[in-house]
Amino acid sequence: MQQWLNGWYPAEVEGSDPKAIEEIGKGKSSYLKLGELSFEAAKFALFDYAHRVRSELPEPRQAVLLRQVRFDGGALDELAVPFSQSLNCLIGPRGNGKSAVIECLRHALGFREVSDPTYKSGLVERMLSPAGKVVVEAVDEFGREVRIERERTGQPSVYLDGVYRDISPGSILKDILYFGQKDLSTRSESFDESFLDKLLADRLDPKPQEEAALIEGVRQAARQLKETLEATEKIAALQKEKNELEVYLKVFTEKGVDKKLADMTLFDGDRQAIAAWQQALMELGTNLKEAADWDDADAAFPVLKSKRSEPVAADLAAAKAKSDEAKTTAQAALQSLREAFASVSEALQKLAPVQEEMKQEVADLQKTLNEPQLDLELFRKKKSRLDQLVKLLAAGAQRAKTEQAARDLLGAAVNKLHDFWRERFTEREAEVRRLESELPQEIRLQTAFKGKRSAFGEFLRSKFRGSGLQGPSYDTIQDAFVDGRELYQARAQLEEHLSENAAVKVRSTLLEHLADFLSFRTPDETVILFHQKPLGEYSLGQRATVILHILMHLQRHPVILIDQPEDDLDNETLYSHFIRQLLERKDLTQFVFATHNPNIPVLGDAEQAIVCRKEGETFSFDHGSIDDKDIQQRIVTVMEGGEDAFRRRKEIYQLWKSSN
Repeated sequence: MQQWLNGWYPAEVEGSDPKAIEEIGKGKSSYLKLGELSFEAAKFALFDYAHRVRSELPEPRQAVLLRQVRFDGGALDELAVPFSQSLNCLIGPRGNGKSAVIECLRHALGFREVSDPTYKSGLVERMLSPAGKVVVEAVDEFGREVRIERERTGQPSVYLDGVYRDISPGSILKDILYFGQKDLSTRSESFDESFLDKLLADRLDPKPQEEAALIEGVRQAARQLKETLEATEKIAALQKEKNELEVYLKVFTEKGVDKKLADMTLFDGDRQAIAAWQQALMELGTNLKEAADWDDADAAFPVLKSKRSEPVAADLAAAKAKSDEAKTTAQAALQSLREAFASVSEALQKLAPVQEEMKQEVADLQKTLNEPQLDLELFRKKKSRLDQLVKLLAAGAQRAKTEQAARDLLGAAVNKLHDFWRERFTEREAEVRRLESELPQEIRLQTAFKGKRSAFGEFLRSKFRGSGLQGPSYDTIQDAFVDGRELYQARAQLEEHLSENAAVKVRSTLLEHLADFLSFRTPDETVILFHQKPLGEYSLGQRATVILHILMHLQRHPVILIDQPEDDLDNETLYSHFIRQLLERKDLTQFVFATHNPNIPVLGDAEQAIVCRKEGETFSFDHGSIDDKDIQQRIVTVMEGGEDAFRRRKEIYQLWKSSN
């Protein structure tokens, strides 16, 4: 039969001749997929029996599903668009609201505008107006009712089974994909990576807080090292100042003034030491208060609920008692520090009159001293500064000894951060390989850790701007080192790659911006290969074809929203590489498309076609299956150029077929 019909085979229809109503349906059952109850719909179902006839009803889909989007206020006030669980096509002339529905869905679901954000956000603003609101009704993968509301501004509000929950839409409606106009064929350098990130968004935990903490750890360690290095450099300056003071004060010593003011200078030193101790007490109290967060620790105490945990209950209670004791002790210590600080303040106040008396004594001594060129008050200040310098030099010498410890601390912090990035790459790589396993062999996904060396080059140019470093030096550094960490680790051997003058400039800038260099992440590289050739080397149409090919093979995404998937595709490619796969995928995935191409709703056998119309400033949406005669007429009128044009093309095609 297939040989006679050139490979085509009709539906087999079995007849019966029951003699009573109750005898009907005793044989095997068959189910027709119909968009309306009509003879024409049944006829088409039998004609397309591969997709429209089944021996069993399909199982209810246990997945995220959009039921409808509706609007309160704004240009689309009181309008609603219901969705089928399979293929939904928004059709209509340009400017009649197709993209508006897609973009309002995107806005409500919380997706960012990646390309052309001005157009997309502007479209949402015009549709919703200041008082408008978009409402999305859906179910999650567990069948729970989800409602998402979002005004023109602000964040989405999520209701789960009618109860408001402070969560994001993506946490409950998982793995939804959105692509706006031109998103599938953009030529941006980072397209491959951003596209895969979108596919993997709900599969990866980027852990931004942990990353931020590690970066801050690097910055703190870098500051500590810089302070240590600066302390080393300051020792020479302090020593010079000390030498100059000793020369200046030697004259006073030779005149015997130091002996006459000995008690006063001792008093000045005492007062200065008391003030320094007061400052230390204040810093100690502040650090103790900030470091101890007892409320969080108390709130974290576990309340055991399982009987299996009972053996450790006594241990935990004992630990809690120790914790409470420590809390009491810490609070008592903090109170004691406050009291000590107050006592020191009182002591300093008691010394104030003594200080005034001593000023008068110095003035009287100055009059009796037959040395007008010797300023006794200045001597006191200089002597006090000399004592302070002695202490600063001692502290500086001690800090200089900790330089290696500071370098070790910084190295450990940097390694932790880069290990974290490597772990994130490894996790992403595993998901990329799982994704690749779902794709046909001609599509491969290539990744490289810290592969975007050009990004490091741009970072170098931003940091060395104004340093006088020449272009060839940038290229040399970019080729020799993958990131700032490697550059820092090789700082002593830079002359092997650069001139002596350039190496000095690099080391100087590296120290100045140390934290920025060590916390810079050279981005990982992601490339989509089609027949072993990078996607970026293909035309826009070929790129869009490959991306749609990928989307049609994925099984993890229950809902896919695309505005004009046919852009940059010819009709032959659209049918052979997209619609054929769409017919197989729509039983597992809910698609919502805005389209100008009739092949998608007609050849894709759309379960729901939404006709978007605008008359004046008023929008309307008619919807129904393509079995619906009114919808069929709208498709012919809107998408085929009218019935006359449709009939004329059909006649021409028949003539071409006859002549061939």
